[in-house]
Amino acid sequence: MRKIVFQFLIFSTFGFAGCSSPTKQASVDCIPSSQVLEILKSTESAIDGMISQGQVISNSQKTILLSSTCHRRTYERAGYRIIMFRNPTSQERKIQASLMQPKVRELPAENCLNRALEDIQNLNLDFSQRLMQEHRFQYQWLWNDPDIGPVKWLQCNKKRDVSWYDSLAVFLHELSHEVRNNGCIFNSNNNSKICLELPQDLPLRSIAKIQDLTTLSSDRVEDLVWIQRLYLTDLDQPPLLLFDELQGYIITSKAYTATLTKLGAAALKNQKRLANYLPLFMLYSVRYLEELRNRSPAAFEENFGVCSKNYLSLNLLLRAQRMHTLIGFRQ
Repeated sequence: MRKIVFQFLIFSTFGFAGCSSPTKQASVDCIPSSQVLEILKSTESAIDGMISQGQVISNSQKTILLSSTCHRRTYERAGYRIIMFRNPTSQERKIQASLMQPKVRELPAENCLNRALEDIQNLNLDFSQRLMQEHRFQYQWLWNDPDIGPVKWLQCNKKRDVSWYDSLAVFLHELSHEVRNNGCIFNSNNNSKICLELPQDLPLRSIAKIQDLTTLSSDRVEDLVWIQRLYLTDLDQPPLLLFDELQGYIITSKAYTATLTKLGAAALKNQKRLANYLPLFMLYSVRYLEELRNRSPAAFEENFGVCSKNYLSLNLLLRAQRMHTLIGFRQ
């Protein structure tokens, strides 16, 4: 399994002092250092986790502040760019953070984004237009931003090669994460949202971790340890984000399938294509539910059991009868 470079957007909400008016900066920084430290700490941990296994993280590794304005701060750490920002058109006090590796663009950002929209339409993905409409509705203010807008997910090559089409899959995958809102995640199967009402005291998704690796070869163990460290340790998050990742990789699979139709066998010749972890996240989703049921049957029944308010949504989420059978969901 090839190691991949992960790119993602982390959303966190904090109360902080906003600007005094839309045209005049407040006397204090609009994004105070004291209130971004938690986000910065999590992004630093994510960067260290994304560095290839076997590489020692230096204790002297530093995060450098590159620029700071009222609504945006840009940091750099180990070649990664961290941009913290908030919506300057909104009174909502939410800080967001984009964590990326800067890319060399062979096309201007605007041209690259427009070509992506055209090529995605030509892939005939039944969910793509609804997803992009939803994203543009939520994030109209950043849609054309070359640094934090959706163009950041694209490999802006002059040629429409495999890496370009791979980046279209990443683009759609990440947009699906970014439209997640109020416990609802995008459902690519019917262009709707799947909403789960989950209490904050549920165990984090790390309980789904595969502990027994004795049946795997040494190289597979190394890869799986790295993946689990990245997704389930360094970025240990609530179960909603585990299910959201599952949906993201469903979208990735659909985009890859459409790319195969478009490029034919040529799409399989590039050894640097992104890995698709859909089967792994299907397994993690089932393991989370199984482990929760083992640890706390009452919490499982209340939140995911047949009589719970999340049961129908969970059926939509998992869909596969095999997965339902594994966790004993048949009535």
